[in-house]
Amino acid sequence: TSEEEEVSFDPIPRTPKDSKKESDDEEEHESRLSEEARIQEEELKILM
Repeated sequence: TSEEEEVSFDPIPRTPKDSKKESDDEEEHESRLSEEARIQEEELKILM
């Protein structure tokens, strides 16, 4: 179904690491990952 596709779709773009701003990117990446995990949890609760 379209809902399942949305849940499995990864909106985070995979970019090559840039050594100059690697730490900033990692922090931003982690915050986006946790935000996405939270959104997926909410979607799962809605589906149940």
